[in-house]
Amino acid sequence: MCCIGSIILQTSCRKVAANAQEIETTFDLAGKEATGESLTEDVNNILTSATDSLGLSGNREYGAANYLPSCAVVTVTGSFPNKMIMVDFGDSCRSVNGIVRSGIIHIMLTDSIRRPGSTATVTFENYKVNGYKKEGGSIVWQNVSNSPGTKSWRRLVNNVKITAPSGNYWTINSDKTITQISGLLTSSNVDDVYMITGTGTVTNAAGESRTSVIIEAIQKKIACQWIDKGIVSYQSTNHTALLNFGEGACDNAATISIDGNTPRNITLP
Repeated sequence: MCCIGSIILQTSCRKVAANAQEIETTFDLAGKEATGESLTEDVNNILTSATDSLGLSGNREYGAANYLPSCAVVTVTGSFPNKMIMVDFGDSCRSVNGIVRSGIIHIMLTDSIRRPGSTATVTFENYKVNGYKKEGGSIVWQNVSNSPGTKSWRRLVNNVKITAPSGNYWTINSDKTITQISGLLTSSNVDDVYMITGTGTVTNAAGESRTSVIIEAIQKKIACQWIDKGIVSYQSTNHTALLNFGEGACDNAATISIDGNTPRNITLP
């Protein structure tokens, strides 16, 4: 009987340990995808700033470049549908908001990005943001606006690898819809606001994955470097995590809660 009791206890302990590990993995992966989403929005800022400053926005060519620092070197070659933009940040390029970038972003445009049917494909060459490296794969913006007075894009993140300053790395994939809800009729992008919905998958170096669904649309203001609102749900075998970006304050703070328990704070790059 003692042996049987010992076996039951050991099995129970293993289950508790496995459950705790699953929770920690879910928390870690949710944080990794939050970082990936923040870095993807940073690329979006560079894309829109570069195309605006070059007069390649289609219907709003005013030269604003909020996120394109003077130390970035922009080169344009070719013509539609194969116009290439290269944004070179060199070894260290600091923006006025303190973001430090290095390396190169390559953008291929089939047409001006605010024209329905256009596609912008972004790839990376030794590109880093505040020490986080993005490489491999691509990010594709497809303009799917289908009625006058609206602007929306389908954004596909395809096997983009992110490596943290610590050397820890992960891969993100996502299929999201971005809809502009403010600033459509103004000549400046300062008041632009975008809402984001869709799904994603994040995979760590050990091959463990979590799939996410945006359950309250993510909000991204051009005037703010970070996502400032929205909730994302992550599902593991036995647990649900909720990533909360806040209620509209412009900061790099977010929280993750597991199964409704006390949220933990995370900091976005």
